[in-house]
Parts: sequence; C-alpha cells; structure tokens
Amino acid sequence: MPIKKNLSLPEDGSTITITGCIHNITDKYIVIKTEDIGTYMTYMDKIPDDLKLGEELTVRGKVSLFSPAMNPGEFDAPSYYTSKGIDARLWDASIISRLGGQYFIREHMRRFREKLEDRFYSICPEKEASILCDLLLGDKEGIDEETDELYKNNGIAHILSISGLHISILGMGLFKLLRKLHMKPVPAAMCAMFVLVLYGIMTGMSISAIRAIGSFAIRMLAYPVKRTADPVTSLMLLAAITLIIHPAYAFQAGFLLSYGAVLGIHTFLPSYSTLMNIEVTEEIFWETEGIRKKLKKFLKKAGRATKGALISSFGIILFTLPIQLYFFYRVSVYSVFLNLLILPCMSLLVFSAMVSLIPGLGIVASISCFLLAIFERLCRLSETLPFHTWNPGRPGKTAIFLYYLIAVLITIAPKVYKVPKVRKVPRAYRVTDTPKVNSRPQDITASYVVILIKHFIKGTNSAWLTPLVASLVSILMLLIVRFPLPVRNTSTQLYVGQGNCNVTITDAGEVYIFDGGSSSEKSVGEYTIMPYLRYIGLPVIDGIFLSHSDEDHINGCLELIENSEKWGLEIKAVYITPHMRADNSENTNSLLKACDENGIPVTDVIACFNLTSGFTTFTCLHPAPNYIPEDPNSGSMVILAEFAREKSSTTSPYTLLIPGDVQGTGKDALTETIGEILGSRRLDIYITAHHGSSGTTTTEFLEAAHPRLAINSAGLHNRYGHPNEETLQRMDASGCAYLTLYETGAVTLDFSGSEIQVSTFLCSN
Repeated sequence: MPIKKNLSLPEDGSTITITGCIHNITDKYIVIKTEDIGTYMTYMDKIPDDLKLGEELTVRGKVSLFSPAMNPGEFDAPSYYTSKGIDARLWDASIISRLGGQYFIREHMRRFREKLEDRFYSICPEKEASILCDLLLGDKEGIDEETDELYKNNGIAHILSISGLHISILGMGLFKLLRKLHMKPVPAAMCAMFVLVLYGIMTGMSISAIRAIGSFAIRMLAYPVKRTADPVTSLMLLAAITLIIHPAYAFQAGFLLSYGAVLGIHTFLPSYSTLMNIEVTEEIFWETEGIRKKLKKFLKKAGRATKGALISSFGIILFTLPIQLYFFYRVSVYSVFLNLLILPCMSLLVFSAMVSLIPGLGIVASISCFLLAIFERLCRLSETLPFHTWNPGRPGKTAIFLYYLIAVLITIAPKVYKVPKVRKVPRAYRVTDTPKVNSRPQDITASYVVILIKHFIKGTNSAWLTPLVASLVSILMLLIVRFPLPVRNTSTQLYVGQGNCNVTITDAGEVYIFDGGSSSEKSVGEYTIMPYLRYIGLPVIDGIFLSHSDEDHINGCLELIENSEKWGLEIKAVYITPHMRADNSENTNSLLKACDENGIPVTDVIACFNLTSGFTTFTCLHPAPNYIPEDPNSGSMVILAEFAREKSSTTSPYTLLIPGDVQGTGKDALTETIGEILGSRRLDIYITAHHGSSGTTTTEFLEAAHPRLAINSAGLHNRYGHPNEETLQRMDASGCAYLTLYETGAVTLDFSGSEIQVSTFLCSN
C-alpha cells in the first residue's frame, strides 16, 4: 500500500478553515495544498473563472475523509488519492479571502490548454472532442463514463494516455524540422526538449508523460556528448528518479503498466519473438520482379508482418498480464487483435488531431473522428463475441514471482547462447526510435527445460520444436497466473454498510449469494459485490437467495441481475419465499421483471427446502408452509448452511445460520426449530438477525442455538444503533464471541480444515 505521510488530518465531518495554494483547477473542483494539514479536493457551488494556479486562498468547508476499502476487490480510495498527492475532500466550500500569487508558467499553459479544448469542442462532436482532449491534452474530466468503460473493458484504454507516440510526433517532428532548417543538432535537441517539457506541464505531467518526455530528454541530452541513449538504462533511471520524488507511485497501476510495457518491449518481446520463430518485420516493400512475383512476395511478406505484429501484441500483453490481473482481476481476450488493428492507426489519429488545432484546418479533425468511430465499432463488435473477458481473479504473490521468473529465463536465453541478431519490432509497438534488437536463431530454447528436451530428442528439427516449447511455456504462464484458485468451502460476509450480503463457495466450486443490499451505500452491487466476484475469479452465480424485499437485502442483487449481460455475469437461479412473491412491493416487482428479462428462473422456497452442492447443504428453516407473517421481516427466509468437515466423514458438519431480518413470531418459530435440529450441538456461526437489533437475538434463541461466533452486519454510525448494546450483552453472557463488520471489514470463514479459520479484511484474526 502507498507510503503514508505524517499528517494530522481533521476529523471527518468537521468544518474547518484552511489556507493554501491552488495546485490544480478542474471544472468540478480545485486542489488546495496546505503546508501542514494536507492537500484537499475542494468543491464549491461555483468556481470563480479568474482563479489562478499558485494563488493563495483561505477557504472554509466540511471535511470528508476517503473511505478505505472494506472488502476484497473494492476500490481503495485513500490509497488511490494518496498516490495522487490528495489527502481529503472539502465539501460546500466558500472562499474567505484571496491572497494573490500564481505559478506563472503552469497557469499560462493551463489557459492555453483551455483554448485548445475549446477548439476541439468547436470542430468536433462533444463525445469525440472529449476523447481528443483526453488523448492530446490529458484532460480526463470530460470523457463520459460509458466510453471510458468501453475502452477499459476492451484493453485499449492505454491509447488515451500521453505516450511515446505523442512525443515521437511532436518532439521528433520538431527536432527534424529544425535540423532541416540547418540548426545544429545540440540547439535543435534543446529546443525540442524545451517544447516537450512545456507540453508535459500543459497536460498535467501524468506518469506516462513523465516517462515518455524523460526518455526523449535523455536521448536529446546524449547529443552534446555524442553518445546513444540505451532505452533500458534510460527507463530504469527515470523510474528511480520518479520513485524518489513520488514513492507512492510504486503501488499505482498506471506506473507499473506504463514502465512495465516499455520494459517488456525492449527486453522480453525480442526474445519471445525469437522463440516463436516468427520474423518480426516492420515494412513491406515491392520487389523489382514481374507482377506475379511481386504479388507473391508481397503476400508472403504481408503474412509474415501480420504474424510478427500479432506475436508482438500478444508478447506485450503477456509480459504485463500479472500487473493487469493484480489490479483489475480480468483481461479482454480479444485485446490482442484490437491492439493489432488500432495501434497502427494511432499515428494518423494523433497527427490529424494536432493539425486540426491550426486555424483554418479544422476539417482535418474529421479523420480523427472517423477513426474514433471505427475504434468504438470494433470494441462493440468485440463485446458481442463469446469468451470476451477472461476473469481469473487476483493472482497470488508467489504466482507473480514464478511468472516473471519464467519471463526472465525467456529474456536471457538468447544472450546465454550468444545467438545472431534479429529484426526490429513493428513501429506501432516501439517507443521512439527503438534501436535494432537482438533476434532470431534457429537453435535457441525458452528455458532450461528445453535444453533437457533437446538432449533427449537428438536429431529433432528445432525449427518446430522451439516454437512448440515456447507455446507450451506461454500456456504454463497463463496457468500460473490463475493461481491461487478460489478457496472452496468458504463463506464471506461482505461489508455493505447498513445491509447484508453473504457469498458462499461450496466444495463443488459453486457460488451462492444470500441477500445483497444496502440502505446506506450507493450501488453496492456495482462497487462491492461485483468487484468481489471478479477478485476471486468467479463471475458465475449458481443461486441468489433473498430473505425478503427490503432494499437493504435486495437492491445490490437487483443491480447484478439487471446488468448481468453488461458485466459478463452468469446468474443461474434466484430463490425467494412465497410471501415475498405475493407482497406486491416495488422491489419485488422490479426483481421479478429483471429476472424475466434476463431469463433467470425464480423458485419459491419454504421450510424443508433443501439444496445440495457437493458436500455442502443449504436447508430452509423458515417460513413454514402454513406460516402467516406479521410483516415482511417476520416472514424472512432463514437458511442453515452445513459444511462437511471432511469428505466421507461421519462427524457432524460445520453450521452457519443466515436468518435475514426474522423477528416477532418468525423469531419464535426459528428458536423452536433450531433447537430441534441442533439438539445438543452448538451452532458454529450466526449472522445476527436484523443486523443485531434488540428484539431478534433473544436469550431464548441464544440458549437454543448456543452459537460460537456471531457476525453483526451493520453500517458505521447507522441511525438504528445496530448492533444494539443489549444484544451484545446477551451474546457475552451466553459465551458467544462476536465481530462487527464496520470494525473488521469483510469476514471470511474457511470450513475446509479441522477447525474453522476466521479472517477479517482489515485485520488478521
């Protein structure tokens, strides 16, 4: 996690007055940096147009600290914003005084960027203009969420970053122009470098911009001393300098992917292309022979170039795969082919967009808009194809270590065997002026495993053996990154604020969700439940059990059902009670409609309903067939989950009780039933009914069930006072330990061993 600064931040929700300099200005907020109490994203009703970067302000507003991640896979706002240099938010802020001052260069470059943005919006449709502003000017505020998600889900979001392509066109273009105007190399290099630094300041100096501009600057600085800059050494130097200035970048996905991709291009990709025995060429040119020979050679070279570009695209994605999966848990299967089609067009896109900024040449922007429309169409088409997304979940640290160990062996193999030289990588996959790299032998191996194979297979033609082994090694790398597999026989109680959600994985690998909703957290399905499913690499739900129709138990699951196709989620069944089906509530009607539209069967469940998955059994204890509920809560579905201690074992199973919001006569019926079922046994785990309210977990129930551990699913500072102090005292008196989710985060129960292993997300128990 990011390195924390020694700051004493104000209390969350307090109203404070701060004085500091404006560090950044956007359409939605300004960033104010103070000397002693941190940096604040400051929101106000209207941001004055005449504010300047570097101006000193005194403002007053309400502090809002970033909420930490409480569940696996959830967005960790404090870590993210700390890496961006922001410590907290200030809401409803008002300016008390303006003390003047400004960052002269940064402010003028910001004003210039605003004029360029206005130019894009005047010559392009709004959607395309926002993309071009992001692509060329680093302004990510205007791009709509749908387009952003479309690019991310298809593995092409990197094209929106300021990168070596921009620097190649702008920096090298200017350098070559100055050289043609007979300027000497050193002054031309310094002028180009100065312009690029201004460009970086204008675009906000993103991680990729720092890397690209830094690489260009090192190359330009090599001219005075008549040396050539080594790309890998330059990259490592830039990474070291960047991390010294911003240590938190080491934990940021953008930094690791940006530097990792370029490192892979210069080290891993040449060796990998060699192993695959594919000639990676850059250009196709006509021969001087007759038309038939021309056509034949053209097609042959075109085929080789296509294979080379394809293996280059796959090699880069393969090298950065663990980083992508560690942060995003999934990858687009067809991103290899999309990048193959899109990257060669990027030079034209960026160049035409730059030219369109020249007064009188706005019509040239139509080329950029046309290309963006093609990119969107390709992404939409990709999403309709089967197996669009591979979601193996977050790989373990051991898996990542083994993965990159194999990558290192692949990289050093040509150098160990002193092989001849190979050709260069396609232009679309190179940073500016990548030097020719070592390449293709007929006799090299992917790893020491291949050496052994060749000793045993004498006389074998390595022209087919080496690519075969390289392909097998690639498959091995993909298998390694899939580990560790999701732990089976587990149950995780997610923190969803004031609500309830349990995700259980049986020993058969099936996934069941018991309730899923919140009355305090927004879009809990999108931001909590779905990220967790992606994190564990199981985007398939075998069944959703809903206890009743209150929103704090159902709205998250409703999100999953309504967006199942969009999110690549398969839901096989939904289980509700007859009382819930008949209650005619808005939530129930929305649920039934969504299930019908998405082809998901809905099954009624009453007492004695039994579902078996491997050696795991789910039994409904309530409501009984003839039970008439007083209210939706009293008719809540109650599920007893039983997990076998060992397969074929005769010992009693572990037990987990999920009672929803059962209360009143429903609670009385459950107390009688649970006592009959357990007999002299103790209930192992109890999810407290109705979030730990005082009228549900009674002394009679605790005596009948005698639970070992209770889990209170309640939101921090909830208005109901859950879990009730009286309930906690009863549990203490009965010898029942308890955990409260707003203190521990998600709680995971592992039933696969001789004892139940309990672990919490925020601390280890």
